[in-house]
Amino acid sequence: MLTFTLSYTPNLNLNNEINFVCSDNKIHFRFKDFTKEEFIMGFEKKLTYLMTYLFHYSYLPTVIPENINVDKEILLNSFLKTNDVIQIMTTINFHITNTKFKGFRAAYNYKKKGNVNPFGDVCHTCFPLKIEDNVLQKGCLKLFLDTLKVSLADFLFNDAYTIQLSDIGDITVNNKFINKELKKLNKLNSMDTLVELW
Repeated sequence: MLTFTLSYTPNLNLNNEINFVCSDNKIHFRFKDFTKEEFIMGFEKKLTYLMTYLFHYSYLPTVIPENINVDKEILLNSFLKTNDVIQIMTTINFHITNTKFKGFRAAYNYKKKGNVNPFGDVCHTCFPLKIEDNVLQKGCLKLFLDTLKVSLADFLFNDAYTIQLSDIGDITVNNKFINKELKKLNKLNSMDTLVELW
């Protein structure tokens, strides 16, 4: 199973003097696929991961029912005006020195071959989501940050925080103790089936 891990490496070298704002006074990001193993490190990749999550699990479920085609430009422009995106812009504006920051310029997903979802293909197990009664719940910025137990500023700007998407397979922890308990249970059950002849 593909899943995500947030790691914190305290002694990672940090560079806080980077200007993330481009010449058009916007921060650029490109939607991308999150369906395979990878490390998500640095401001740009973490912003892309967060924006792809918000688009697919917070914004999209509220604006279009399944199988309805809506112009991608309308979807994108509407998404960039949502409360979660505005909160991200406010946080970025507070933590950067470039006073001309105006917002985001989003680019569509790009692949040389195959079908391309302009907003990225995603695997829901790669993101902080909640499942209740076997139903995937809508995501949001608060759920994302609460699940990771990190502030938005730390997630975006502190390079000591990284996300790793990895396939953990079928892992059973504490096998030694589980097997020990199963042996005890099997022994007790076999004693119950013994019948004394005399």
